[in-house]
Amino acid sequence: MQTLGDGRRPLVLTLPPSHYCERARWALDRQAIAYDEERLAPGAHVLRVKA
Repeated sequence: MQTLGDGRRPLVLTLPPSHYCERARWALDRQAIAYDEERLAPGAHVLRVKA
């Protein structure tokens, strides 16, 4: 599995019903890029994203 240049893993913020998020996860998996995922609730995700 690959990581970022400095050894860190990217954080992927996802919304469970989003097919866009599913595609992003699929692309990272396909390229064997290791990542951490934080699942957010729809609506309440705005507070986390703007923080």
